[in-house]
Amino acid sequence: MALKDSVNEVLGCKIFKGITKDELIQTFEHIHYQIRKFEKAQYITLRGNVCQELLILIQGTVKAEIKNFNDTTVKIAEINAPDSLASAFLFGEKNFYPVDVMAETEVQILWIPKNVGLKLFKF
Repeated sequence: MALKDSVNEVLGCKIFKGITKDELIQTFEHIHYQIRKFEKAQYITLRGNVCQELLILIQGTVKAEIKNFNDTTVKIAEINAPDSLASAFLFGEKNFYPVDVMAETEVQILWIPKNVGLKLFKF
């Protein structure tokens, strides 16, 4: 799937505020990225995984959850598109996901490798 099909959703994400549609399309023509689809109840990432990509939720809703000491799952947050997922952990000193992230609906996520994301922000 090409970014051109989801450019309006991507532009809705706060981290791309101030970038025009043409600038976004032109920039993404020269970088590596993927748009991945996940079905409802499918895990996107698990607690403890290394956060190595900038994840932009461009369609749908995900939930962040964690198991407590009784092995009961507790919903921590619900995130609706468009929004970034765990971006603070991507650039933090401890870059591990602190929660499991699961699709609550069918979702589409823009995956950008960390090194490419750093180049994007020099834009």
